[in-house]
Amino acid sequence: MATRKPARIFAGIGVGLLILWLLFMSRTAPAAVGIRMADWKGTGLLRNNKPGDVINDVFNASLGFEKIFVVGLPERTDRRDGITLQAAFSDLEFEFIDGISGEKVSDKAIPKTTEHDRLDNGAIGCWRAHMNALQEVVRRNLGSALILEDDADWDVRIRQQLYDMALSSQALIQPLAGTTNSFADKTYRPPPEGPPRESLNSP
Repeated sequence: MATRKPARIFAGIGVGLLILWLLFMSRTAPAAVGIRMADWKGTGLLRNNKPGDVINDVFNASLGFEKIFVVGLPERTDRRDGITLQAAFSDLEFEFIDGISGEKVSDKAIPKTTEHDRLDNGAIGCWRAHMNALQEVVRRNLGSALILEDDADWDVRIRQQLYDMALSSQALIQPLAGTTNSFADKTYRPPPEGPPRESLNSP
């Protein structure tokens, strides 16, 4: 009996610490999600960038894209419920694009290939749904769009991650400080030397 008391004490301490940790996370988590562009100004992330810097676009409701589309079958209301809640939690705005069952796609509408026969209906339906989304991009003359499937998920820190990735990409493709032809990414090919390219807007 005496040997069980220390085990119970340690178990009680562990449970208490777990409860304290959960309480701490529940109070701090809302500050990391659902945050808008205006809220990021006080975090220091925008401190080193100009107000109109394109890198700040990742903090808007479409993650810097002109539009976010979500493709999926209309009858899968469970998936639509889920991704709608996720988007609301992350303060994202999107539009649904109705998918189609693969068996409803005619063989004549499928690109010809000699590598294989007709794909399974699931793959064909997925392909057609993405093509419908691309049609919307072209029809609306969008400059950029993010196309997701209705079972997609993401980290609640997606804006912070995109911001860090953008900074890293800029660092890799820009010349190192004090140089004009030395890059952090050794695989990056600098533009060929020669006369400056003529602007498309020049007469």
